[in-house]
Amino acid sequence: MADHFGPWATAIDAGGNPELSAFWRRRLTMLAAASETSPVLSRRDLLWLGTAGALAGVLPTLRLAPAMAEEKKAAEAGNKSPTASAYEKEWGDRVKLLDVPIKKIDGPATFTLDFAPPRGMQFRVVSLSANYSRWDPRVERAEYPQPPRWYTFTDGRASVIAPVEDKRPALLIRAQQHVLAGSHNRKGVPYREEKPCGECVLVPRADGLDFFDLDHGVAKKVLAGKANIAARVCAGFASRPGYIPQERPLTAGMKWRIPEKLHGVELPCEIAGFADVAGHQAVKIVAEKHMTNQEYQRWGVWELQQEKKYDVAPKGFDYETRTKERLKSAIEKETTMALRFVYYIDRRTGITVRAEKKWLIHYPKTPHQDQALTLISQVLA
Repeated sequence: MADHFGPWATAIDAGGNPELSAFWRRRLTMLAAASETSPVLSRRDLLWLGTAGALAGVLPTLRLAPAMAEEKKAAEAGNKSPTASAYEKEWGDRVKLLDVPIKKIDGPATFTLDFAPPRGMQFRVVSLSANYSRWDPRVERAEYPQPPRWYTFTDGRASVIAPVEDKRPALLIRAQQHVLAGSHNRKGVPYREEKPCGECVLVPRADGLDFFDLDHGVAKKVLAGKANIAARVCAGFASRPGYIPQERPLTAGMKWRIPEKLHGVELPCEIAGFADVAGHQAVKIVAEKHMTNQEYQRWGVWELQQEKKYDVAPKGFDYETRTKERLKSAIEKETTMALRFVYYIDRRTGITVRAEKKWLIHYPKTPHQDQALTLISQVLA
């Protein structure tokens, strides 16, 4: 990857809180060392290609069309390794979980939107993030739902429990699976690793989230960086985004802007309508932004500040040096970033039942290094 902080590091409301977003870079870049390969062909590859070209030149070129078609099918079947097929199949299974029906519906002109899930409510939440690197010839110009260069997938269960602080609704999150997977590693074979799962308690507040660990059944508040990472992923997208205006009532078509100090960049938002999402009557909220190079620089600095504040980075991480490196890279490469976030929030409970996020990092001087990230989270019954 050209930049190890990438769009997955964004702290722009990953579930309504800066704590959740900062760890994206940590959890996703763990796979970078295993998944990066050089796009430059080796001398052995060039020799192989030259030999193949020479052989092709002396082979007969007059073939019957049916015979050519059969040979092509046989060659494709032979070139598709069992390991590659396994990666694509697993990816396909992940995508099926997120492919839920979304139907546009009519909604009220005015309404309220409170985070009030009933105690005892239980649901399943899955989260999938897919990374596409433009310089990788195997996925060039590919985007979701095509198989990505690598991805992460988290599967968990959430239960609404008794309040643990200030009478606010609390969610007990139990992560059941956390997978890192890639289409290839340095040796050219698929990469897959399961990470330790766990649990945490999530308590939403007006401007974000609080996390608690359960120590012998007693909830103890902790920094986001200290909570179980797999549970944290599920937690953020099961909550109500903190940037929704607190004013009542809300109105269809309503527009507002999130201040830069809250999310690193001023972000315009809009209530775009209503939809039935897999049986949930939801409000659709859209946020879009195309950052200039200057905005991208400020956002990068702000994000590192969030990591330091919430103790997400590894021990001994040099923030001052990394900040200088980030700014230098952004300036030299004239980097910009476009993002689009779509949230579907259940009108009855206030839970985010679906989040669709897309980041596009653009390097004007080296567009072949552009990167794309798609993140989708879905609450299932």
